Amino acid sequence: MAWQIPLRLHALMAFLWCSFTVLKSDAFSRLPTSVCFLLSNLRMMVGLVIQFLLFGKRYSSSQVLGAAIVTVGIAWAGDAMQHAAASKNSGSGVANHDFFIGCLECLVSTTALALQGCSIKMAFSRYGEHVEEQVFFTHLCALIVVFPSQWHLVGPRLLEWFQQRDPSLLVLVTSGVCLNFASRNLGTKLAGRAPNLLVLQLAQTLDGFGQLLVAALVRVPPWPPSGFWGGALVLLLGTLQYLRASGAATKQKDTIPAEVWKTPNSQAAWSLATVAARGGGADAVRRENLNWRRLNLVRVRDGMSV
Repeated sequence: MAWQIPLRLHALMAFLWCSFTVLKSDAFSRLPTSVCFLLSNLRMMVGLVIQFLLFGKRYSSSQVLGAAIVTVGIAWAGDAMQHAAASKNSGSGVANHDFFIGCLECLVSTTALALQGCSIKMAFSRYGEHVEEQVFFTHLCALIVVFPSQWHLVGPRLLEWFQQRDPSLLVLVTSGVCLNFASRNLGTKLAGRAPNLLVLQLAQTLDGFGQLLVAALVRVPPWPPSGFWGGALVLLLGTLQYLRASGAATKQKDTIPAEVWKTPNSQAAWSLATVAARGGGADAVRRENLNWRRLNLVRVRDGMSV
């Protein structure tokens, strides 16, 4: 089988995904669910830091505000659900050692997930979009590494379900596996096509909230507490704020003053960019898009103003 993406990149992406899965699973066994949910959904804020440190990318204050509101909303909803569950089941406290390790695992797993998204985007932009290949390699490594390492959590539950001989449990497991494959496929496509890492992590945050919502509705009655719906509203407002700010930033970035378009140098730069892209092979053709040509026009404008 000829791999379209080099094996070293597949290995890197699979390693990051397996690290995310193993660390997050172990953190959930050490910490209360509300704490894990809060730390796991800091991914948008972690993405802001990673993109700034690795790529020097800066977001507007409005975009950062939207990411912060999304984080607060999903944390509020998760905390409300955890308090509702804690009122029914009295749990024991968490040791300081386990609490520290669990928090560290949550943060590292979130960082690994963000780096995996960056790796997928860079691999697809250089070698083309090969979603099925990437998903196959990641799942293969997960079966070899993640499944055996988490058998102490999975094995007893599978044995219990097998002894019950309940067909509905088999249907749930089969449906979960199929939906997981579909989710990984769509997530990988989004990672390669998203304009930036923050859009991918916004989608992952909304996916996490969707899981929380389904889990809450499955247990009806009772209905989720008011804090859950308040957090959902804040999450929605944060999402709209981020999308509005991103749209405004894109529009401002793509706007070129009329006098730049009218200058002879700008027209020449436009023509040369188009000719070079059409006759320069596959790499040049990929770069033939409106944003790239506008970037050249901006450079011409800056050079004229010097």
